[in-house]
Amino acid sequence: MTNEDYMNEELEALAAMTEEEACRVYNVDFKAEAEIYIREWWLYIA
Repeated sequence: MTNEDYMNEELEALAAMTEEEACRVYNVDFKAEAEIYIREWWLYIA
């Protein structure tokens, strides 16, 4: 699998989470912030 595939899987999992779950799992204030972090991680860091 490519990094893009892994990113898409993680984004799908995030979409299924509630705002509260996403904030707890990713240690952020908003679910949208978690999406930004996921994209940055898989596109630029990984």
